[in-house]
Amino acid sequence: MKKVLFIVPSKAIGGTNSSLSSLINYLSPVCDIDVMIMCSKGEGRYDFLSKSYCDNLLNSYYSNYRELKGRMKLTSLPLKIIKSVFLFCRIPIEKIIFRCVAKKYQRKNSYDIVVGFSEGIAMKLASEFSAPIKYTWIHCEYDRAVDKNVSELLYYEKFNGIICVSNYTKSLFLNRYPSLAKTTTYI
Repeated sequence: MKKVLFIVPSKAIGGTNSSLSSLINYLSPVCDIDVMIMCSKGEGRYDFLSKSYCDNLLNSYYSNYRELKGRMKLTSLPLKIIKSVFLFCRIPIEKIIFRCVAKKYQRKNSYDIVVGFSEGIAMKLASEFSAPIKYTWIHCEYDRAVDKNVSELLYYEKFNGIICVSNYTKSLFLNRYPSLAKTTTYI
């Protein structure tokens, strides 16, 4: 049985998490599935939440400080200060955090497949895993969602496959990154 990790940004209600819930129900009989939620915000009530976990470092980094309570608020404060200093100095703290989290979970689990099940931060975190097979899911109009002055090509080149939610989404994505045509498909 394949060990699969899906990475999502949050528990928020929306099309990405609804799609993931359906996909997990379909794959569960043949795959051992984990779901990493990067930020605990959101009120989603999905089937996959029973198979999910939220990394404390990621949750502290991405959560709104005002919404945190207790110990999480206390541990989040130094990280928020460090984040501000690193951003001011133009040091890529997000990439450093993603590498630390990926290494930590790779020591605990040997995943056969890792899927960044959303563009943006979930895709970037998934790109840091060294699983034999890595996919990412694009669920947006890429030219509207991602600033035209930002290139994510180096992240996307690390994936075995890029799966778009529609042919239209695929065409928008490939307008930006035509070199990825061989690894990009749509459902």
